[in-house]
Amino acid sequence: MEDNVDFVDMLDQGKVILIKIPEHTFPTKMHKNLLTTFFIQKVWIACQIRGKFSEYPRRTHFFIDELLQAPTAQLAIKDDLYQSRKFQLRFCLSVHGLAQCKPLIEPFEECGMNYMMLTGTDKASIDKFAKKIEPFTYTDFLKLDRYHSLNLIEYENGTSCFVTKLPKAVTSL
Repeated sequence: MEDNVDFVDMLDQGKVILIKIPEHTFPTKMHKNLLTTFFIQKVWIACQIRGKFSEYPRRTHFFIDELLQAPTAQLAIKDDLYQSRKFQLRFCLSVHGLAQCKPLIEPFEECGMNYMMLTGTDKASIDKFAKKIEPFTYTDFLKLDRYHSLNLIEYENGTSCFVTKLPKAVTSL
């Protein structure tokens, strides 16, 4: 039990928890799917526990890369999305296109999800937001300079679409 991480305590402290599921250690899709689903539920339960004891718990950002590899985890997130703001949980997902997370598209829209679209985002995903990203077009998206993103942010007064210059990637530390 001494190696067990108390997620409630760690999230309250604002700690960063990194969970890596390397392919060489967990080579099958089923292993990654089960572990990802387990940790999503572990964080979700920790957020619910914090919500029971605090009206305004510290905000938690939960980053998940390549969610396509964990279809059961997508279903777990779908169930949690509708209440995630109540418990100060924000999901940050990296995908190549919305088609990789089909079960989540409708809940994303209903929950006011924000989007950051980088070079390589598929045309269908950009087209899905055609009305919301006006005056930008897919052609404008293709012409973005390197290290720039097209952002679609929901806020109290509606939706905002803008381009952001991102910091250049660090190649060595």
